[in-house]
Amino acid sequence: MNEKLNNINVAKENSKIFKNYFYETKNGLRVDLKKQLDFSIHNTKQFDLEDNRSITQNYEFNHSAKYDLEITDENTIDAAKRIKNETKEKVIALNFASATNPGGGYLNGARAQEEFLCRQTTLYPTLLTQRDFYEFHRNKRSFLYSDKMIYSPNITVFRDSEFNLLVEPFNFSIISAAAPSLIGISPGDTNSFYQAEKTMSMRIFKLLETIRKLKYENIILGAWGCGAFKNNPYTIARLFKKHLYQNPDFQKSFSKVVFAIVDSKSEKNKFIFKEVFYNEVS
Repeated sequence: MNEKLNNINVAKENSKIFKNYFYETKNGLRVDLKKQLDFSIHNTKQFDLEDNRSITQNYEFNHSAKYDLEITDENTIDAAKRIKNETKEKVIALNFASATNPGGGYLNGARAQEEFLCRQTTLYPTLLTQRDFYEFHRNKRSFLYSDKMIYSPNITVFRDSEFNLLVEPFNFSIISAAAPSLIGISPGDTNSFYQAEKTMSMRIFKLLETIRKLKYENIILGAWGCGAFKNNPYTIARLFKKHLYQNPDFQKSFSKVVFAIVDSKSEKNKFIFKEVFYNEVS
């Protein structure tokens, strides 16, 4: 069976699991998801921060910020599991979301970060509760999308990376937000690239501010928008670095920040992020 077809079948199996609120492992063990899934669905909500205060203040870089920062070749779920095991504290991860379709191409077997999250966790049914988020962006028709975000608390990871059902599921939270999409933007369209960078700077600030207000200290990030949406990884890394190291609120609030970046053979996002963060990453 080819990968795409297998991914589609996993999505179909997941739909049955979500409907029944349980699954059975290969060993016949029944794992109940009702309590966790109900909690996540009923507590999923949108954020759209209206705080557009200046984010271009000339803060001094703080090389002694209290949090640890890592750039790894883990996927989002593996990084979340590792940090949760290490810290014994709650973890939140960024979902590089589609702005117009819940789960992106999850139902059609696509294989970007969001689709893997949906295949391995209970994220997808939480996204379905926020249909106005997707309708808003479909109607907006802007490559910049918006600063709206979906917070899905305590989603359950119930499949491993090979999509085997787990005997012992685990939980972490997810915040879903879309980067600007530069697909089809001409390389000479400097105004669009300027608008995208300006927008992304504010969006990264709002993302981190939302996480701070939700009182999460351990964060899984990544090369947001640097895949199919074609944002420049140097730009995205530089913007993350600016906010993480120049904003005193973030310096005081976070304990662990991980950029989990899995590159294809043609990508060098992890290398670029390490290059940009060079003085802060060993």
